[in-house]
Amino acid sequence: MLIGPTAAYLRLNGIHTKDHPIMRELTRVKQYMAKIKVAEENAARQNGAGARLDKDAAGRFIKHALVRSNNNARQGRWKWS
Repeated sequence: MLIGPTAAYLRLNGIHTKDHPIMRELTRVKQYMAKIKVAEENAARQNGAGARLDKDAAGRFIKHALVRSNNNARQGRWKWS
């Protein structure tokens, strides 16, 4: 990340880096990036396990949707173009 070049720049200018505000901010950003990485890995792991297609359920949805649309068309509720 940017901690190395920033620390080098501050040291070259004679500034003590441990207590400098920019270093604390960079450390905070680094911690948030680590939290985001963990959250993304957990989300990817959960999506992979739970994102399965239930073919039987999908077939029922389609079957009932087709039957319903045919019944509505026969009763004159919908007009086919």
